[in-house]
Amino acid sequence: MKNKIIIGVLIALGLVISFKIVDAGGNEESKAKQSVIDYFEAAKNSDIQKMLQLSNDSRVESDEEHRTFLEEILSEEGNLIEDYKIYNVEAIGDNVFKFRVSFKERNNNEHEGLNLLVLKNDGKYIIQSGVDI
Repeated sequence: MKNKIIIGVLIALGLVISFKIVDAGGNEESKAKQSVIDYFEAAKNSDIQKMLQLSNDSRVESDEEHRTFLEEILSEEGNLIEDYKIYNVEAIGDNVFKFRVSFKERNNNEHEGLNLLVLKNDGKYIIQSGVDI
């Protein structure tokens, strides 16, 4: 009887630990997704400062160039994002995710099937632009 109780406790403990591990992975995905949502909401509102905090772009050499790049994009008539949708997310490494998104600009240009690399940097998730994934 004592052995059955010990086995039962060990099984229950194993289940709790496995659920915590799965939950931790889900939390990281949720945090990464929230960064993508926050980025697109910032783009909708022309909040360049927030966009800079949530992204890094390997096509530019400095933060100032990154700011200028975003300002130029958002200053063009109709380039502001009107709507967006996240279709899929895939974990491709430890704290690294690939998001598949689409968005529509106010000028009715639509961008379908865009892949975004989102990775953890200094404890927060950022969108890494300018890389092929």
